[in-house]
Amino acid sequence: MNSGPWAIRIEVMRNTLETNEGEYILRTWIRQCEFEDCRNIIGTFFQDTRVEFNINEINPHLMQTVALDSTDNPRFDTFIFGFTSAIALGASQSAVIDNFQLSFIRPDDPVEP
Repeated sequence: MNSGPWAIRIEVMRNTLETNEGEYILRTWIRQCEFEDCRNIIGTFFQDTRVEFNINEINPHLMQTVALDSTDNPRFDTFIFGFTSAIALGASQSAVIDNFQLSFIRPDDPVEP
């Protein structure tokens, strides 16, 4: 049984409809790398966080909509995320986070074909 490595892509998109101001859509894709160095992921649209991933072709594994009220929305300037895991009692597990990228997609940036 292969246990990794895994590539994870997370997008946080602001809903641009005026009626949904303060609404954010979180989309997450998870792919297992075919090789230990993830060369089947590196350099692909999956890794390129400056390009919106085309969800019409590959649906996100996790998707959630979060709505902030008119008081909280203007104060949303920090996004903190983390990873957790459930393991058996007495077992241990470690994780290495590597090749971390953060990009801000602008409205005129391309969408993955």
